[in-house]
Parts: sequence; C-alpha cells; structure tokens
Amino acid sequence: MRVHRFYLFWGIFFLMLGAIPLADRLGWIDAGRLTEGWRLWPLAIVAIGVAILFSRSRLALVGVVAAAVVLGGLAGAGLASGAWLFGFGDCTDADRADMRMDTRTGTFAGPASVDLRLNCGTVALSATAGADWGLEAAFRGDPPAVDATGSSLRIEAPSGAKRQEWTVTAPRDLLRDLSVHANAATGTLDVSGSHLAMLDLESNAGDLRVVADAAAIDDLQVQLNAGHARIALGGATDGSLGANAGAIEVCVPPTAELLIEAKEQLTFAVNVSGAGITRSGSTWQRAGTGGPIIHLRVRGNAASFTLDPAGGC
Repeated sequence: MRVHRFYLFWGIFFLMLGAIPLADRLGWIDAGRLTEGWRLWPLAIVAIGVAILFSRSRLALVGVVAAAVVLGGLAGAGLASGAWLFGFGDCTDADRADMRMDTRTGTFAGPASVDLRLNCGTVALSATAGADWGLEAAFRGDPPAVDATGSSLRIEAPSGAKRQEWTVTAPRDLLRDLSVHANAATGTLDVSGSHLAMLDLESNAGDLRVVADAAAIDDLQVQLNAGHARIALGGATDGSLGANAGAIEVCVPPTAELLIEAKEQLTFAVNVSGAGITRSGSTWQRAGTGGPIIHLRVRGNAASFTLDPAGGC
C-alpha cells in the first residue's frame, strides 16, 4: 500500500504543478495574483502533518491527497507567477542593483553549433545575417562560461541558482545545431530563415517560445518538465515532443502537410482540429497545399498538446 500512496502523491503533485500554469495560460486564473502565494507556506506544514497523522489510519489516502494538492498547488503558483521558489534566493529579478554585465563576440568560419545552458533567468536568441555571433549577459555572481571556436559556441551558467539574463545572436546561414537546456527560466528563440539539422530543447520549470518562420528543422527534440512551450513552425520539420506536467502549443502554416502522432490518455490531452484534418486512432493527418511537410510525434503525462491555439504561438 505504501507504494500506491507514493505514486498517488507524486501523480497529484505533478498534476497540480502543471495545471496551474496551464490555467493561467488559458485565462482561467490570473498569475499576477499568485505572486504572494509563498505566504501560504504554513499550509504545506499542515498538509505534511495531516499526512503523517493519518498515515496508519483508514484516512491515509486523504492525507496523501491533501499533501499532494497543497504542495503541488504552491509550487505551481510560484511557477505560474514567475516567482520560482516563491521569490527566495538569487533567481528573482526583484532587485537588479547587484547584477553585472558582460559582452562577448566572435565569428564562425563555417557551419556551426550553439549550445546554451541556463540554470535561472532568461535567454533571448535571434538569428541574424553575416557570420558573427554575440552575447550580452547580465548576471549575479560569476559570469557565464563561454567556449567558442570557429564552428561552435557553448554558453553555460555557473552552478547554483543565481540569475542570468542572456541576449544571444547567431548567424542564420551558418547555424546548424542549436541546443538549449533551461532550468527555472524563460526564453525566446527566433531561428527564422535558418536550416537546422537539429534543434534540441529541454526546459525544467520554465517557459520557452520558438519562432521558426521560413525555417527548416530536420530533427526537433523537445522535452518539457513542469512548464510551457510555444513553437511556431514555418518550414519542413520532423520532431519528437514530450511533456510532463506542462503544456505544448504548436502553430503551423495553413498550407502545411501534417502528420501528428499523439496517443491520448487520462493524463494527456490532445487538441488537434481544423479544416482538412482527419484522425485515425492516434494519428492526425492533413494533405498539404504546396506548403512544408511537418511530422510530429507527441507524448505527455499530466500535460496537454494543442495545435494552432486561438491566441497563436
């Protein structure tokens, strides 16, 4: 029975963790009103106490559910409001007086890869003309580590949870591989006009937006854990998308040929509709009208996938 309660606790915790940011995105709640949610931390202590008190009684499941709902709800409130860890530590942007600046530039000699690894803060990448790359970083503590060659650029935040804010530029015609691993962070990646052999995105407790107008992506890999991703595709794309306790939204051109494989289940909602789209089991298809071919494989737990949401991507 202990094993069952263990899985029940974490299942409900992650459901709450993902449900609150999703409800904020859909307009059901106002995340701005959740910024003071950390003041309710005594409820977490109460919930844990209830779970322990009832652990050997017939109400054990009630205690487990109560603890999971409260702890997952508080964590989800902090995530939705942007106050990760409820505003404690050096990850928030409440006081910027202690943040320093650093600028780096360089030039690629040919096709190149870019790898960005951020632990806390924001990242904005844009694809530009020419062969030059650039970084403007605001940070607390130590600056990001930059390792650059004629064919690669790696920017990595120091260990810990001190805030970093990066603005990165990379040449669209030379950019081939882009990897972004972001924890407790928000990001906007504009790769419009590029032809990427690989775009690898991993986000934990974050919010990522990808703009890929007129961009081809041979291999798109997305893994989202407790967060939100919005991806606007514009060219031929083949990819795999996964979410745990989060929401993925994808926008595609109306002329695109679509093949989407996504298995609905109790904890994974798939929202795919539109003119010309047909469904057979776990596969959605649409014949193209001269547009790019887009093939996506999607999976999720305590998550949702939406194609062409009303508000756009």
